[in-house]
Amino acid sequence: MNWFFSHAYIATWISPLIALVGLIIRNRDASTHRISWSRVMIYVAFLTFLAAAMTPLLDLPTRYFAGTGVSVLLGYFMVDRSND
Repeated sequence: MNWFFSHAYIATWISPLIALVGLIIRNRDASTHRISWSRVMIYVAFLTFLAAAMTPLLDLPTRYFAGTGVSVLLGYFMVDRSND
């Protein structure tokens, strides 16, 4: 059980792949609703930054850069949602 706690960051590295596969399947099935792929890439970048920020095996400057990316993209998501 201790292995799961010390390797929980592995799930964050799988999440961008799961999100992309889910969106591709959704886009294939829904012919009327088109997905904004530029917005999808921003979401995937956010998930990748989040995974890098949570990975203890990466060096500290890389984790700080990823944390900054998470913060910036969270701000973008808040502004983007207020414009919808």
